[in-house]
Amino acid sequence: MMTEKQFIESQKECASMLGMSLSEYQNYCKNVKVPTHEEKVKKIEGNTSSFINYLGLDSNILKNKLKKV
Repeated sequence: MMTEKQFIESQKECASMLGMSLSEYQNYCKNVKVPTHEEKVKKIEGNTSSFINYLGLDSNILKNKLKKV
């Protein structure tokens, strides 16, 4: 477990690696948007389906490893 002081030092290190100030880095972290699992699955399925169609294949012949939530 990190102490508050260690956490702030860690944030300072991350900010400096990215060429940001600590306040810029904290603002960046507040506004970052991480895609949900559902968004990732839709994106992967969409790209896969369009590529399969481009190749002229039927998607039913492929194994489906994606688990839908």
